[in-house]
Amino acid sequence: MLRIEAVEPGPDEEALYRELFAPLARPMPVSVSEPPSEGGPGHWTAPAGVLAAREDGALLAWVVYFAQELGSARAVLQWVTVERERQRITTGYNTEHPGTAAEVDTLAALATEAARAAAAAGYTRLRWQPAEPDLAEGLARRLRARTEHEDGFTFYELPLRRP
Repeated sequence: MLRIEAVEPGPDEEALYRELFAPLARPMPVSVSEPPSEGGPGHWTAPAGVLAAREDGALLAWVVYFAQELGSARAVLQWVTVERERQRITTGYNTEHPGTAAEVDTLAALATEAARAAAAAGYTRLRWQPAEPDLAEGLARRLRARTEHEDGFTFYELPLRRP
């Protein structure tokens, strides 16, 4: 069963990275473990939040949402899918396999919770980019997000309702 948990930006977010790197032969980069003031985890434009998804105790993915710019009503959503990120770390390049239904399900659950939390924090929109197109587009379809085109870039945006 999928479980979503809130994670404190900073040390608790760093623990997600430690878990990500634990089975790998590579050490975790120092930049991930730097204090927030140095630009490490937890250095997000506030208000911000981190949510993690687990199944049977195993970390599947996490999302971060934060202000697009100081004082913005728009929150940016970014994610890490553990298996894809581990593959990226070990091979040195992005995965090319299509997003799976399970990955989209996990991201949709995380994004839904992030949308609730972002709305409660005062945001009116949640936006993400198609860095991983299959996942970004699958998430947009699942959540019925709008496709926005701005300055030659495509974004997906979800209007948020206040709780």
